[in-house]
Amino acid sequence: MATQRVIIAKIAGASASALFAQFSTSCAGGIGAPAQRSQEGSACPERHSNLRQLMNSVRSHAEAPPVVFYVEYIDMWSMGDVFREAFSACSKRHLVHIVADDLELMLYCLPDNGCLEQHIRSALQKNRKCATDAQETRWFLTLLQEALLSWRLVTEDTALLVMRIVSGPLMCDDQVERSFSEVADWCASPSEP
Repeated sequence: MATQRVIIAKIAGASASALFAQFSTSCAGGIGAPAQRSQEGSACPERHSNLRQLMNSVRSHAEAPPVVFYVEYIDMWSMGDVFREAFSACSKRHLVHIVADDLELMLYCLPDNGCLEQHIRSALQKNRKCATDAQETRWFLTLLQEALLSWRLVTEDTALLVMRIVSGPLMCDDQVERSFSEVADWCASPSEP
């Protein structure tokens, strides 16, 4: 479990195809290959910088097409399997999965004959029925579903991008609850000279 920044984006049209082609033939291996993990960044040194560059590019172009959906949030609890599980029932030929140090990328090419939509819908129904399932899982699946459904009446040729950037250990409930009674330094009014 970790604290992580999560980015979900949907890229449309020719850019989606180009992005998928670029990362499916990179040092991560071919389409459907298992996730590749660098050993202390040494197995494929350019992987980390390529992922960081992609993240920065998507962030800096998030407000204009071909990015048609973009959300970024902090998850202080989930394990990486929550994100990977969302794509587990679908064809691996649609998925590029790369892990590099503190970064993880899942790039999913659409259309896929409704496979991902059906899997997310089922996972959300299961999550709502099971009181022990984490709300963070539901948040992620809901946002992924929103991304999946966005702009699909205009174009089906898209790619979903999920990036997670691990920034620290998980935050326990008691840590979060303790923070409620304190004023964070960055919220305090500036002191006068």
